[in-house]
Amino acid sequence: MTDANASALQVLEDKIAQYRIRLADVADDVVDDVAKIIDEEQHRTMAAGQDAYGKPWQSKKDGKSFRFALPYDVTTGAIGRVIITRIRTRHTVLHHLGVAKGYKGGGREQGAPIPARQVIPVGGKIPPRWSQRIKERVLRAFQEATS
Repeated sequence: MTDANASALQVLEDKIAQYRIRLADVADDVVDDVAKIIDEEQHRTMAAGQDAYGKPWQSKKDGKSFRFALPYDVTTGAIGRVIITRIRTRHTVLHHLGVAKGYKGGGREQGAPIPARQVIPVGGKIPPRWSQRIKERVLRAFQEATS
């Protein structure tokens, strides 16, 4: 009986080792795809005049929509397993932070801050649509690795 158990445990340990080897590189294999998903989603929300969570950017004082950022103002890439999204243009950064000053028209006094219009995700929470797409890609990679 002991030999049968030892044999079964050895088979199980071998199977676990096989899965560890197959799954070891999944994170490295999908990081570029995840960065691409984030970049696509970032550009989609910006083109729609929304923050990363789908909330429309605050309109101008006259009620007209405000376009201050273009998709190429933000870029996403990966270094190793780290994904970095960065705002490339100063104007967009200032609006994102709500610290652009010096507006000279529209009833605002000179030097009054311009309202924050978020561009990239803030507060460490990944937008739900982004999270869903990332999860689908990672699960597909795990399925491919284990089949």
